Amino acid sequence: MGRTEDQAETRKVENARLRVELAGLREQNDGLNRQRAQVTEDLHNMRDRNGADYIEIDKLTQTHEMRVRESNDLNQRIKGLEYDLQKSL
Repeated sequence: MGRTEDQAETRKVENARLRVELAGLREQNDGLNRQRAQVTEDLHNMRDRNGADYIEIDKLTQTHEMRVRESNDLNQRIKGLEYDLQKSL
């Protein structure tokens, strides 16, 4: 009977050890799930910000191109006025 009691006690100890290990692994898993949720949220926010940045960059590019065209037009007008001025002298 002593051997059976020893086996039962060994199983109880092993069972208790496994429960403690399981609790630790569950805690670790919960922590990793929280980290994953945070990273997913950060990624979503970054994608939103990048989308807004892309829209802003596009607007600035269009404004720049418009200003370049205006500058070129003004340079042509200045050259024309300088030519007319030289002709009138």
